[in-house]
Amino acid sequence: FDGHSWASGIETFEDGRNQESSSEALNAWYALALFGVAINDSNVEHTGRALLASELRGARKYWHSTTKESVYPAVFAAGKGTGMVWSDKVAYSTWFGAGPIYALAINMIPFTPVSELYLNPAWVREAYPVAAAALKLGDYTTEWQAAIYMTYAVINPHESWKLLVNMNIRSDEGNTRTNTLWWVASRPKSPIDITTITSKVPPEANLPLPRNSSTAPPATD
Repeated sequence: FDGHSWASGIETFEDGRNQESSSEALNAWYALALFGVAINDSNVEHTGRALLASELRGARKYWHSTTKESVYPAVFAAGKGTGMVWSDKVAYSTWFGAGPIYALAINMIPFTPVSELYLNPAWVREAYPVAAAALKLGDYTTEWQAAIYMTYAVINPHESWKLLVNMNIRSDEGNTRTNTLWWVASRPKSPIDITTITSKVPPEANLPLPRNSSTAPPATD
């Protein structure tokens, strides 16, 4: 057992098995634990918790790099992350593209409560500058921009909010504008007071009202 799952656990390639998105694997075990809670089955819940704990440890070790902690040579660790881990190599790339944005962001999404365990501030402080610089060099769609800025919220929710609040985020790629704003607003030192939110969305969100209505609740995706 390698301490983490394999996306292609049965089928092998020339370089053996591989895993791309460690964050998606974490959410799989998180979902299993929640399913156990939902059906009131402690065995299922504890299995999910155990696999989540193991996956989290492996993901931090093999997918994250900081100046203080990395299992990789300095030249590779400078990228602050791994896009894919193979049986015999690691790569700063994914199945669909290479470079910092794809390699780092694929290991950030999706953003759920369990993301708080993985996206720790020490790593984000080093990884965000690398990703932010790469964003300026390419024409990336909003779902990739959003992933980087949502991660930025871990260390600077106020600036993250400014970057995201008016972004037209595509909702067919596993994220929505609602989830994006929830994530940023629910960070410590939130840019808005979420304790005051009941049936109304705060004015700062600047969400459009449904057509032909000035009193209906704001539309969300």
